[in-house]
Amino acid sequence: MMERQVNMVARLVDDLLDVSRITLSQIELRKAPLDVVDLVRRVTEQHGPWAERKQHSVHVVLPREPLYIEGDEVRIEQIIDNLSSTTHRNTRTTGARSGSASNGPQAIRLPWQRR
Repeated sequence: MMERQVNMVARLVDDLLDVSRITLSQIELRKAPLDVVDLVRRVTEQHGPWAERKQHSVHVVLPREPLYIEGDEVRIEQIIDNLSSTTHRNTRTTGARSGSASNGPQAIRLPWQRR
């Protein structure tokens, strides 16, 4: 529990620094090929204990093959985490959440919804 809170505070500080860097046009993106499927799995696993506490049923549909993009892994993971967290917060106790990743012509879709 303590480790999670320390990580959260560190992340908030990083976010505040990012806002400052964006304002000053000093942010550096570390672009590299990354697998979105792996990132969605990782975030889903990280949210497992939260889902259990809120008695959420989580259903995530992912392709078997990787979906590669070029991007900043930390930022993309944060986006996926934010999508999942927002859906989590807005789902009632004993509710259901679902997410998926699919490859479109020019984009990867990451819809999250509560049911």
